[in-house]
Amino acid sequence: MTTSISLQPGDLLYRSKGPVQHAGIYMGNNLVLHHRPVEGVALTDYAEYASGRKVKVVNTKAGNTTLLTERLSDLLASNPKYNLLLNNCEHIAHLMIAGRKFSPQIQATIFGAISGLVMGHKTRKGYWALFIIGGGLAGCLLKNVGRKYHSVIQAG
Repeated sequence: MTTSISLQPGDLLYRSKGPVQHAGIYMGNNLVLHHRPVEGVALTDYAEYASGRKVKVVNTKAGNTTLLTERLSDLLASNPKYNLLLNNCEHIAHLMIAGRKFSPQIQATIFGAISGLVMGHKTRKGYWALFIIGGGLAGCLLKNVGRKYHSVIQAG
């Protein structure tokens, strides 16, 4: 599937991966940069990234290909290890487009978990762990539902 017509270098891509969204950056020439737990940082073709699922696109206007290429070179040279909380696919995607690592999904999950802890503590029935897990999951899901996507590429 050729997607270079509808995508621009620097576009932030998301596809479903269970209850979370797997993030990648479109680099041009049908290539997507993403970070996977076992394989690490990878530059793959769009079809491999999409894995037969629809892909949601956030136009970032971060299409400075020279800067993206420099950041990609630095990233591949450093070979960062995957860490769900500190160095996941969304951290790497935001590093590429904004120059700093952050993960809105992790931030929302932590906020949700803290909210769950507070609510669980207030119930005083010993179910605080369920409130933490439920709050964290709800935070992540709400973040993904509320994210503004500019377009969706249907599974092909």
